[in-house]
Amino acid sequence: MEPKISVQNASDVDMKKNKKMETAMQILYGGGIPQGAGLKNKMLALICLQRPLVAIMGPLMFFAGAALALKGLPSWESFILGFIAVYMLTSAEHTIDDFIDKEIDKVKWPSRPLPTETIPRKVGGVYGALLGSLGILISYLIFNWQLVIIELVALGFGTAYPFLRDRIGYLVLPGIPALIGIGGWAAYSPDTLFTSPVPWILYLVFAAWQAFHILTLPWALTQAKIFIVRPKPRTVAEISMIFSVITLALAIFLSLYIENALIFIITMIVISLLFWITAIPLIREPTNTENSHRAVVVATNYNIIMCAVLMLTVI
Repeated sequence: MEPKISVQNASDVDMKKNKKMETAMQILYGGGIPQGAGLKNKMLALICLQRPLVAIMGPLMFFAGAALALKGLPSWESFILGFIAVYMLTSAEHTIDDFIDKEIDKVKWPSRPLPTETIPRKVGGVYGALLGSLGILISYLIFNWQLVIIELVALGFGTAYPFLRDRIGYLVLPGIPALIGIGGWAAYSPDTLFTSPVPWILYLVFAAWQAFHILTLPWALTQAKIFIVRPKPRTVAEISMIFSVITLALAIFLSLYIENALIFIITMIVISLLFWITAIPLIREPTNTENSHRAVVVATNYNIIMCAVLMLTVI
């Protein structure tokens, strides 16, 4: 005779599963860690500092630039080492950002590793410096000095970002991660970096995407300077929509330099439409966090799909 499971027990199991999933996503997005002490929590804290689901964007943007330079994909060895190097650098920027923003995060992100002191602030700073140093070392040994210079510039501006953000606004960010695409081109075709317009158009595409992505975040909509001024939430949502249109226009312009780019163009139109569908409710109710979260998810997937299709298009 099979044991009977009550509706209440099944509901409790579902709630526990949902709670575990929510906790995992918080860690992987860098939002925070569960309360507790011990080695397990410290390991989770080190992962949280990296923000893996955000840091993964770095290698994707890097290899989009690399694929355009090579008109194909690099060798597996080069791909794996490049992935590790860029992931480390992106994670380093996130960790250093948390190191600088510890006091702000006590209010904004109180469950992050440094505000909770699961990881001491000094240890977090050393961890970020170590990740960045290893990423640059791998880049130098595997690729070239041109890439290293681009990475150092990105890391320098990334370190200065919290100060620039507080004094100028969130729109100082987009140009920093957009450098990763140029780095991907420089890694495989350094001699054409300043003779081809393609890496620089790609830079503008990534910068425009980062602009509309960051402007969908709840605190950008309601609490922060955008660029010198602090617009109303609805205006911020409208600016986000404008940058998404600019992203699409730049992507279509980029496609003029790519052979057989029809699939890329169609994909860009489709994912832009999907973002606009989520952005319209955000414009209507910009302080609704559910609207914001939906727009952030779509904007994040936008870049993942764009990079993936771009790489597949040039193979």
